[in-house]
Amino acid sequence: TADIDAFNSQLSSVQQQVNTLANTRSKSKTVDVSAIEVVDTFDGSNLITLVNNSGGNRNVTKFTSGITGQKLDLRLYAKTTIVHDNSFIRCKGNANVVGTNANQFITFVCIGGSGASGSNGVWLEISRNF
Repeated sequence: TADIDAFNSQLSSVQQQVNTLANTRSKSKTVDVSAIEVVDTFDGSNLITLVNNSGGNRNVTKFTSGITGQKLDLRLYAKTTIVHDNSFIRCKGNANVVGTNANQFITFVCIGGSGASGSNGVWLEISRNF
């Protein structure tokens, strides 16, 4: 009975995560990366605009709360860099991605993530328009 209760609890958590993603499928948000390096993706937003109001160069080093199969479209702004790291974010060419204007979009997909309750997963670049 304890095993069944534990399984049901885990299943409920996964169902909540799936419902969150399904209900926010076309949701977008803007994140000011002036003071942060980690962007949380758990709310299910599939388009995140990374603005940089600091005037200086800013790095994004990690996306948290990813769920396997989740896609993330990012709109970059000037002086915003997505940092390549095989443990967290894998960019094409094993190189950082530097934003130069607001018309640059890049798409990642999460592998190995289990949402807010577990692994953040690794984000793989699957496309860009520049």
